[in-house]
Amino acid sequence: MEGYLAVRAHGLKLHLLKPSDYDKVLRSRDPVSTLASLGYSDVVGLYGKSWTGAIKAIYAKLVRRLEPLMATTPHFRSFFRAFLDRLEAANCKARLRELMGGRVHPALYYPYSHHLSLGVLSSVSDIKSYSKLLSRTPYGALIEDALEIYEEVGRIAVIEASIDSSYYSYYLGASREAGFERFSRMEGRVYGAYWRRVFEELPPKALKLLDALPVGELATREYSWQQAMRELIANLRDIARRDFVGRGYVFAYIISCWVEAINLERILVAKRLEVEDELVKRLLLPSPL
Repeated sequence: MEGYLAVRAHGLKLHLLKPSDYDKVLRSRDPVSTLASLGYSDVVGLYGKSWTGAIKAIYAKLVRRLEPLMATTPHFRSFFRAFLDRLEAANCKARLRELMGGRVHPALYYPYSHHLSLGVLSSVSDIKSYSKLLSRTPYGALIEDALEIYEEVGRIAVIEASIDSSYYSYYLGASREAGFERFSRMEGRVYGAYWRRVFEELPPKALKLLDALPVGELATREYSWQQAMRELIANLRDIARRDFVGRGYVFAYIISCWVEAINLERILVAKRLEVEDELVKRLLLPSPL
């Protein structure tokens, strides 16, 4: 089955965007139509023609790119589903910011549900109901501890970190069962790099929320999320060459899909904000494949 997955990944990889395709979207006066012409016609328009609708379409495409791999044995399917569940974790954080940050504009939710529906998530009206809802999912394992620390430090980031840490612990478990743990631990450094920086100014007790993440090994490094991602990509590029018909290539493929979604979202947001093209190009991540 591992070989079958790798063969599927090799075929699916041919549909990923190239650097020149990013340039086309970046230069286009109608980036949504350009995106449709680059293989996104099956999702563009599903959520309207606005830039937020286009971002939703990008992540709908990410889900569709992984669907062929999920049509396999249950433990592999659970791993790929857990990988995609990061979108649901992001939705949980978006709702949290709405509830506690007093946002005027509605949050941008990714069009993805697994452990809870978007309708239910968006309908909770207070933090108590939110906490109760999250506690029934893999993302709420640390929610009570996080709320206690939040009362002391007043930073929403501690609750967001608890969601990421809980998600990563769950994702790592699914990775272990499917034989992808080595690679998922490598990706954990990306989460660790981000939250280590955020938590530098918080009391030590807040660090217990990050126990699932490899924060300690990064403590002596000036290490940003962008640097961690580029290091992960470089390592996966090497692994994919050596593990051409194994799990290494499969993992490199799903991270390539993730990178494509990140890059396209960055381009659309940058165009919305009228950021210079050259600056945007420097922010785009390379693909592992």
